[in-house]
Amino acid sequence: MTARDVTADTMTDRGGLRLEQVCLRYADGDGEVVALDDVSLTVDPGEMVAVVGASGSGKSSLLAVAGAMRQPDSGHIYVGGTAVTGVPAKQRSTLRHDRVGFVFQGSNLLASLTALEQLELVGRIGRAPRAATRTKALALLEEVGLAAKAGRRPGQLSGGERQRVGIARALMADPAVLLVDEPTSALDHQRAIDIVSLLVEETHRHRIATLMVTHDRSLARLADRVIEMRDGRLEPAGAPSER
Repeated sequence: MTARDVTADTMTDRGGLRLEQVCLRYADGDGEVVALDDVSLTVDPGEMVAVVGASGSGKSSLLAVAGAMRQPDSGHIYVGGTAVTGVPAKQRSTLRHDRVGFVFQGSNLLASLTALEQLELVGRIGRAPRAATRTKALALLEEVGLAAKAGRRPGQLSGGERQRVGIARALMADPAVLLVDEPTSALDHQRAIDIVSLLVEETHRHRIATLMVTHDRSLARLADRVIEMRDGRLEPAGAPSER
């Protein structure tokens, strides 16, 4: 296992995701907890990296700083080639919308909107033309296998189908980086495999830098690379999978 499996010096195309010597601490009574301890990581465009580790190991903190939701205490973070550390909150918010897609544990869909409308809402927020937004939304639903269910609301979809809508929605803004938080926690094993396999396919198709955190090592092995997180530090956890 080479150093490339944890960090790299260069990124191509849309810039991917890079963290350089990132540290993050939380106050804990009279002391502090080190959530991220000198973390360096590069995820290239078109690559999916899975991070595994126990609860409290720092996985959620890693996603928070990678998605510009929290500023680290030290270090540098680049999303799509753009520095996100040390910039004002308003700029970070704009960058999150333009450059980062999120897939959550729950699909977080709006109950009153159809699958198509969930995606179209992203386009309206970004002030994209209505016709182009609908065309793009329909194309993404086709990619995730839900073209026939574009008119259904979340209550009419299975758990796996709702997650597929969530993935399509995350792709609507053409993100450079996709951050995925335990996307299969509410699914049975076969549907979980299907969802992670879909994430890998979409990562490669759209050349997105995807970072997924999970407790499930069997699902992590579907990714291009697996990294272990322990006590806020990253270390290699296995070779790329053979699909």
